[in-house]
Amino acid sequence: MVTKKSEVPEMNEPRNVQFQKPIQDNATSNSSIFLMIIIGLIIIATVAIMVRWGNIAGLKIAWTRDIVKEELLNLEYSKVWGKDNYEVIQKAQLKQIEQYVAQTKGQAPAPAAWDNTAPAAVKTMTQDEVKALKDSSYFEWNKDAKISVYEFSDLECPFCIRQYKEGTIKKVLEKFGDKVNTAFKNFPLDFHKNAAKESEAALCVGSIAGADKYVAFHHGIFEKTTGNGEGFSLDNLAPLATSIGVDWAKFKECFDGWKGAAALKTDQDLGKKYGVTGTPGSVIVNNETGKYVLIAWAYPFEEFETKINELLK
Repeated sequence: MVTKKSEVPEMNEPRNVQFQKPIQDNATSNSSIFLMIIIGLIIIATVAIMVRWGNIAGLKIAWTRDIVKEELLNLEYSKVWGKDNYEVIQKAQLKQIEQYVAQTKGQAPAPAAWDNTAPAAVKTMTQDEVKALKDSSYFEWNKDAKISVYEFSDLECPFCIRQYKEGTIKKVLEKFGDKVNTAFKNFPLDFHKNAAKESEAALCVGSIAGADKYVAFHHGIFEKTTGNGEGFSLDNLAPLATSIGVDWAKFKECFDGWKGAAALKTDQDLGKKYGVTGTPGSVIVNNETGKYVLIAWAYPFEEFETKINELLK
């Protein structure tokens, strides 16, 4: 009986072997699935990292671009004393362009006076025209100078204010001494609400108290105005005049009686005659030869120096 009992396991042994085989197959299959999952996760993680870093790089580029744009705009804002001024100037320039297009529609295009590829041409005026400019002007410096710089300007124009505050005309006088004088001519633009009345006030001051007070008056406005049309209150014109020593009653009589209007029209007509279309526009004249050149807009001192030297030859 012992022998029979010992044979039972031997009969069942193959069955035990067959039972273990599927377990090994399942383990191998599970290992493969696990490995595939790990590989998949690695791929997903790699793609995610690439996308993330790609987005970060893109964000960095966009961020850098925005910073550069902001800095460039801030630089432009600083040139005209603020964002508000900049936006007003943009609108004003667009209006000037539209007006110019309307006026010249159908005509052959002419090179812009401020285009460096088309230098301003030297022209000639008669001695009667030279005299007409002189007789209508209040001069700074030597009245009998060989060269006169007539600065056609608008007391509310941001570019004119910039030219004044950068000291461009002052540098011209300092550089050339008695060879050059300058005269501020009034050329208010229609869209600067207070500019025309400010010009009339300045011309009243000139007629009452002479060149030095005239110069002091328009300098006073440039120092105080914020520009763009209403930067200097009309209520402050009389106080400014009296602060520089002009008789209040005489100023009020002239200003309230519109007596500066005729002189203003003379300045405007002269500016248009010699090519001024915007401000500032500086007409530089050799008083002996009658030769002259127009510098349109607010150029640096070096441009004035070049043109004056050409006219002095």
